[in-house]
Amino acid sequence: MTGARRGRIRRLFTLTLLCLLLAPRTWLRETNGELDLRNILSHRRLNVPEPSDWPESLRLGGVWELESPNTHFGGYSALLALPGARLVAYSDRGGVLTLTAPGEGRAKPEFRRSRAHQPSLTTSTSNRRPAIR
Repeated sequence: MTGARRGRIRRLFTLTLLCLLLAPRTWLRETNGELDLRNILSHRRLNVPEPSDWPESLRLGGVWELESPNTHFGGYSALLALPGARLVAYSDRGGVLTLTAPGEGRAKPEFRRSRAHQPSLTTSTSNRRPAIR
């Protein structure tokens, strides 16, 4: 066996071993298969000063760190302010969190899935039969 072929086999063996070691972590995750759907949300206010180059038209209302054991919590990339000091956060994984702004009341948070990430029954206009989209 040539040295080049031996090196290629060694690299292939190392790559296969690495994949086998990483695979369980990829599929099993931390939840052990159990969903935690409790509506528990805690927050901690952070003392973050308003940046010196902050636009005058914007006001920094506060900065909070949020924590929850809920399986659907996390990965939020969009935040919408609603009337009554309510906030809606949308995650990249299809989660939606509705909450009262910290310090504005004690309404329970609501965790749910986005309608866009749930299969729905619709009627197709071409054949008038129900279709899953």
